[in-house]
Amino acid sequence: MSDTDNESGYYHRDNKEKGFMYLDHRTVDSKANIIVDCYITKGNVHDSVPFIDRAEYIKHKYGFDIKEWALDSGYDTLDIKKYFEDNNIFGVIGYRSYGQGKTTIRKYRFKYNKEGDYYVCPETGVILPYTGRIDRNGYKYYSDKINCKNCPEIEGCCKSQGYRVIRRHIKEELNENARERRLSERGKELYKLRKEKIERSFADSKQNHGYRYAMYKGIEKNQNYTWLICAAQNMKNIVNKITKSKKKCPSSDTKLLNFVKNILDNLIYTIFVKVYTKPQKKIWGLSIV
Repeated sequence: MSDTDNESGYYHRDNKEKGFMYLDHRTVDSKANIIVDCYITKGNVHDSVPFIDRAEYIKHKYGFDIKEWALDSGYDTLDIKKYFEDNNIFGVIGYRSYGQGKTTIRKYRFKYNKEGDYYVCPETGVILPYTGRIDRNGYKYYSDKINCKNCPEIEGCCKSQGYRVIRRHIKEELNENARERRLSERGKELYKLRKEKIERSFADSKQNHGYRYAMYKGIEKNQNYTWLICAAQNMKNIVNKITKSKKKCPSSDTKLLNFVKNILDNLIYTIFVKVYTKPQKKIWGLSIV
């Protein structure tokens, strides 16, 4: 726990700066890049934890009928994939690499037979049946020690163990459906937009709105500060969009104004009417990601 700010959390990820920080879980729309939600948590809260609650908040707050989501690999969880399936949402989650040892024959090459509940080896056609074992995390185990012993590909497949073991989660169909969406043409187009939308929004905050470091102590004050920054970004974005639309077609800005009116009304009311925070005299130097 931080001696300076006990509400911050220790942020620890590979190849990134470590320290006591806060996280901004931000959502933007794909049409006009308007920030529709910004939710502050401790730095040690995983990205996927608040997602479903925030998605439901956005849907009910603004009355959006959300059809598509694009998320990075940090949101690769079964709960989120199930949420997409239950709500008929085309959700695309970035590829996440999992360790598979030194094998040269990856799991995705093995064909699964749903009716027989077994896997088929892509090299020899050996059937790996379900062994009856299932661990506490919900993974079923498939293997065949006898047929794997005489396999000519054993050196590259499973030399250390002597036979191949395939694990399949009881909800593996969620992973398979998510993979199909990610590799589809629409999935590739949608995920490509992510770096142009949400990453650009964060870059604007850090470069032009003093968002590289936390300016206050405590989640509540940092939440209020984030609302203010996002309101400023939205207003600037709306002005730019309206100015460009007027140049192209003077009468085409009505729909855009109606689209963002509800968002701005709620955001500005929250900041200027319900919330007032007095800035600290010192900057405590807490990073915000």
